[in-house]
Amino acid sequence: MVVGYNTNDLPAFFTRKSGIEVPIRIDTPLEIARVIKAKKDLKINNGILITNPIEEKYSFDKVEMDNAIHNALIEMNNLKITGKQVTPYLLSKINEITKGQSLEANKHLVYNNCMLAALISKELKQL
Repeated sequence: MVVGYNTNDLPAFFTRKSGIEVPIRIDTPLEIARVIKAKKDLKINNGILITNPIEEKYSFDKVEMDNAIHNALIEMNNLKITGKQVTPYLLSKINEITKGQSLEANKHLVYNNCMLAALISKELKQL
């Protein structure tokens, strides 16, 4: 199950929108907690992916980020980087291309996701 938290559009990590619609939109941590509890009560054991867009002030323009990723992928392929080196290389290269802004955005994204998880957990405990 894929849920968009306060969004109809699947976030794309550094950007708020990917152009892919999420099947379910939920706007409060309480509603998400209710879905989680209902799935547990009904013994439905599949997972829930809660997509949480990066805050607007830290979000990149989609075209700008797509270009940065594209350029990083081209260089990665030219260098024949594969396997477990792919993710660290891409994150480092994208950080270089964005002059450190992607790393800063990523820190805020992690913080924001932790805050949402805490709010959902709090609501779940009260149900």
